[in-house]
Amino acid sequence: MTIDSAEAFSQQERSKSYALWDRRRKLGVNLSLAERRLLLRAVDLLLINVALIAAVMIWSDFPRSPLALWANVKWFITLSAVWIILAAALDVYDLARAASMTQSILYAGLAALVTGFLYQAIPWLTPPAGRRLQVFGFVALVVGGIAAWRAFYAWFFHQPAFQHRVLVVGDGTASRSLVSE
Repeated sequence: MTIDSAEAFSQQERSKSYALWDRRRKLGVNLSLAERRLLLRAVDLLLINVALIAAVMIWSDFPRSPLALWANVKWFITLSAVWIILAAALDVYDLARAASMTQSILYAGLAALVTGFLYQAIPWLTPPAGRRLQVFGFVALVVGGIAAWRAFYAWFFHQPAFQHRVLVVGDGTASRSLVSE
């Protein structure tokens, strides 16, 4: 392989990765700020409620029918209310924070963890916690689902407006740690 063919191969690989990057960026740019927040809220609420259904179906003797779920709609309303309050308190719908994978996973994961345990502590409006496995399984499903969704959102719906180019002057440990962030 000559140097020219190696360079051409490298250019082809770069153009493929740029094409993927450009498609991803274009999809994210087409959404307005309100649509981004709505997307985050809708998927968050969907995921926590699906996690509740999964936990109840897997770790308890709950009847597997839509009518049984509808009879206990108060569980889902309570869970959604707890999530909305904690998400607002931890500001998980700040779009700059949601664009950063580490910040988004940290804050949304914390909100999911607190929501899961706080929800289990509310009597009468939540499913009866028969076993500890059901409680911890529900919390694990909520945190895992929200963290995975937020990582996907930050990766796929890339927002270049929240990224800034900086020039770091120096070669000490502080500048190296700043560059690694």
